[in-house]
Amino acid sequence: MAMSELFWTTLYTGAFAFILTLAHFCYKSKCTKVTICCITFERNIEAEEELDMEAQKHPNTENKTSSV
Repeated sequence: MAMSELFWTTLYTGAFAFILTLAHFCYKSKCTKVTICCITFERNIEAEEELDMEAQKHPNTENKTSSV
């Protein structure tokens, strides 16, 4: 039984990681129209582009977090 539980835990974890990675790449892409299977949606990316331009102007202020 333990092998079966390990298999399902690994499978669920891998699927969740894949979905998170896919969401990360979709968010980082600058596509205005996205189609996944039969679902289509349009994004307004103007605000994201403005944030990216600000980050390029001031690279030293980006991602300043404390490491633990």
